[in-house]
Amino acid sequence: MPALPAGYQRLLAFLALRERPATRIVVAETLWPESSDDHAQKCLRTALFRLTRIAHGAIATSLHGLGLADHVAVDIHAVRATAQRWLYSEPTPAGTLADEEIAAFSADLLPIGTTIGLS
Repeated sequence: MPALPAGYQRLLAFLALRERPATRIVVAETLWPESSDDHAQKCLRTALFRLTRIAHGAIATSLHGLGLADHVAVDIHAVRATAQRWLYSEPTPAGTLADEEIAAFSADLLPIGTTIGLS
């Protein structure tokens, strides 16, 4: 799949970093803070329309707001879960991280040329 334009990456990143849906107003005001409310809402609608054409099924919309679809994996959530396991396991599981877990800790949060893959 081709790299996503920066604006779409911002929208996906915003939704990915949240662990629950956000209202359209919150998303629009956060991503377009210098725009009027009306313009920010229009920008969000445009971004959602175009993004759903590129990454169909990645964003879940509901009466409660916007979020990533349940089938979209977010690596930062896996990194957080691994860190929690390490912090709260007794005894500390020294040396038990898998290679992919170690790689996830050192990966860029938003690498240049980010692509989205849906499984």
